[in-house]
Amino acid sequence: MCCHDQYDVKKLEERPIDFFYPFVSLFSTNNDSFPDIGEGCTEACKEKMIKLSRLVLTNYMNALSWYYHDVKIGTDYEYSDHSTYFGYIFDGIKYEQEYFDYTLEIKDNQIPDYEKVQQEKNKDKK
Repeated sequence: MCCHDQYDVKKLEERPIDFFYPFVSLFSTNNDSFPDIGEGCTEACKEKMIKLSRLVLTNYMNALSWYYHDVKIGTDYEYSDHSTYFGYIFDGIKYEQEYFDYTLEIKDNQIPDYEKVQQEKNKDKK
């Protein structure tokens, strides 16, 4: 049995927001339970973990990009941290609106690709 059998890539693809935080913390290099390849792993497992890590880290990269895009400069920074903003992503509640612009629009439980959205906006301006 592989230690990675517990991870469901299909669920993550369908609803990345539901699995975002647990997986992001899982891939932290300071985490003792980092999902290293080990006994019982196969080539299929390696491919699965490549796909899983790319999904998780792409979603995390997009979430961070939206955070930096939406956070307001010159506010009380104690309340404008990324964790508060991620709460919005997970819960859909716009906490501390004086600290964020909240331009991110979540559709179908997906974090939109920041770069693609910005490219589309710039294309529309021309």
